[in-house]
Amino acid sequence: TGGQIRIEIARVDGAVELAVEDSGAGFHGDGAALFAPGAQGTNPGERGLGLAICQAIADGHGGELAARHGETLCGARFVLRLPLHPTFVPADR
Repeated sequence: TGGQIRIEIARVDGAVELAVEDSGAGFHGDGAALFAPGAQGTNPGERGLGLAICQAIADGHGGELAARHGETLCGARFVLRLPLHPTFVPADR
């Protein structure tokens, strides 16, 4: 409680970037490990699929999702980057 969230959106090199940063405890180590199904959450005993699902959605749209240490609020920072003109590929092909 009492934390802060910062949201930024920008157009960068033919893509749109949405960044969400918080003032929480952040995460330890490499942010890429957070996207594995069943990865350890920030609360003891917490395991989930949420970030793995988000990663799959980003991948499916030709984008990427990254976790970093926050620069402004010093918590976690998640950046979603999606192309402005994605190529559509039907799922049945």
